Amino acid sequence: MEKKSEVDEDGFVLWNGKSLTDEQASERFQGLTADEKTRVRVMHLYNNNLTVVPRELLELGSLKELYLENNFISSLPSFIGQLTWLEVLYLNNNQLATLPASMANLDQLGWYVNPRFSCFSRAQSLVLVG
Repeated sequence: MEKKSEVDEDGFVLWNGKSLTDEQASERFQGLTADEKTRVRVMHLYNNNLTVVPRELLELGSLKELYLENNFISSLPSFIGQLTWLEVLYLNNNQLATLPASMANLDQLGWYVNPRFSCFSRAQSLVLVG
């Protein structure tokens, strides 16, 4: 029996509300085929038990939107700045107090949301991290 793809025809991955831990999310990423990784445009990881941003996101070269709200993430890793193709980033309801300077590398980022920082455009976010 052929495995059902984790990525739908529009490039969406819906791993939200699954109570995924960091380890479980890593295992799910490892289960994606190379073809699936190239097709992911939108990644929903909200409403889980994540404490870190999965490093495997770097393998998703077509990722445009990332939803990480309602987790337990206390800091963004510096590699977040390597996701230069990212356009939308949702971070609300996490434990973030600061943003890494590497976010300045996100040239395509139109806006992101985090209640501590409200909703900012890229230009405003550069003031925060600069």
